[in-house]
Amino acid sequence: MASLAKLAYLGGADPFAVVAVRSLGAVALGLVLIGFLRLRLPEDPRDWLKLAALGVLIFLYSLAYMASVRFIPAGLATLLFFLWPIFVALASLALQRQRRAGPLELAAFPLAFLGLVLAIGPGLGSLDMRGVALVISAAVGIAIFILISSDIARRLAGPVVVVGGNLMSLLGALILGGVLGGLDLPVTGQGQAAMIGIALCFALGLLLQLGAIVRGGAANIAIFANLEPLIAMGISAWLLGERLAPTQYAGGCLVVAALALSALARRSAKATQVAETEL
Repeated sequence: MASLAKLAYLGGADPFAVVAVRSLGAVALGLVLIGFLRLRLPEDPRDWLKLAALGVLIFLYSLAYMASVRFIPAGLATLLFFLWPIFVALASLALQRQRRAGPLELAAFPLAFLGLVLAIGPGLGSLDMRGVALVISAAVGIAIFILISSDIARRLAGPVVVVGGNLMSLLGALILGGVLGGLDLPVTGQGQAAMIGIALCFALGLLLQLGAIVRGGAANIAIFANLEPLIAMGISAWLLGERLAPTQYAGGCLVVAALALSALARRSAKATQVAETEL
């Protein structure tokens, strides 16, 4: 996604247009699923207000993430963005003080920090820190989204949450982009193809993720999803010709390892909780 966004920028697009197209793809997919599965829409106005609030958060972290690749390599942006599970784990430990972190979870935090240092350190003098600040803000934003959306996500069907949240994100991109003079579409064929790819990839990614979770379980899928930063770094190297220093690739591997440890820790904790409940 970040690599396609960068191609769209090279073709003349701006972050507001990229976020709008990305959200439009998600809304279109969600509406198709709602109609196909005959899902019920929320009847409580408070649910719509909560979806609207979540949509504002989706818009803000999406804009920060998509804008970050204008300043830093797409692969590095994806790597830093995927620190969000670590932020979620840290916040969960802080909020649930009665729960103690296991050894896997404790090992994940310093490993992620070391990976972050290696990923950013070699290019610190040449990196545009605006991009780093934007993508870290995006990671914090999606972590907050995960933490505060659990209640409504349990009560409403996934496609309904996708439509409600991304519809507000779409409106935010259109309104703020229009006010600030954004919403520039790419003028090159490559940029236009990238924009189409952004909508399709985001929509198909959501569809495949929902299907994979149903078949393999969220905990199992989360472990494999942690490979995305490495895949994104490879795609950016192939598609954009971006090359990172060897130590930065090593840092990426350490961050992915930390994410895998964190996912395994959550899976183990959930299994233990279920076993204790059944006793």
